[in-house]
Amino acid sequence: LLGENQWEWFEETLKNSNSSKVLIFSSIQFLPIHRPFVESWTRFPQSRKRMIEILRGHRKKQFLILSGDVHYAEIGCGNLG
Repeated sequence: LLGENQWEWFEETLKNSNSSKVLIFSSIQFLPIHRPFVESWTRFPQSRKRMIEILRGHRKKQFLILSGDVHYAEIGCGNLG
């Protein structure tokens, strides 16, 4: 989903940010794991795993992920811990 330069930018931005709250937008759903017919991060397991690991590495920050597209949207609560 992301190129290596984008991953590096994202990690550096989180690392250098003084904000305790981070808003992340994705054009496809991030949390659902049991909807194989839906375009989501689940179809890209290595990228999803990498994103979760990055977020877990910044436990002092609170993340809100808004994701979805014109066909599906979600408001979800997930524990990455």
